[in-house]
Amino acid sequence: MNGTYRNTILHRSNALLLGILLCVTAVQAQQVKTWTLDAEFDEGLLINVNHDVVSDQLQLNHESALLPYVNVAASDRGTVIRIDANTGDILGEYRTTPQGMTHNPSRTTVDRAGNVWAANRDQPVFPMNGDGSVLKIGVVLGGTRCEKNGLPSPTGNYLKPPFL
Repeated sequence: MNGTYRNTILHRSNALLLGILLCVTAVQAQQVKTWTLDAEFDEGLLINVNHDVVSDQLQLNHESALLPYVNVAASDRGTVIRIDANTGDILGEYRTTPQGMTHNPSRTTVDRAGNVWAANRDQPVFPMNGDGSVLKIGVVLGGTRCEKNGLPSPTGNYLKPPFL
């Protein structure tokens, strides 16, 4: 392994640890709270970290796990469908362009935060450099589905906290 590659890996590892430390500390109402106990860690969603080996301390898992979603491009429909990989349930279907614009999504990829990126092959109807388009579908964990006025509704188009 050459020095450049090793330095890159070390740099990314440090960035990952920094990201975890930033996730463990939050600012609420002008006050800083630091989570340090197992019970506090359990209030959130642990992704690729645990506190099983050493009590009251977060460690990286030996193997990383992805969020349990499969994202499928439905080219003819112009959508991306998100499926729960554990149950097979369809969690959502998302248009890849505004209504009336060309679409044809054909590829999806997931970044490390769980966001889905999809590429549309068809050329947009408005002028731009190049063909096709790209979109990002974010992932939100937790929350309560509600109406615009904030009232809970299982079919609402909005989400309100608390989020994981």
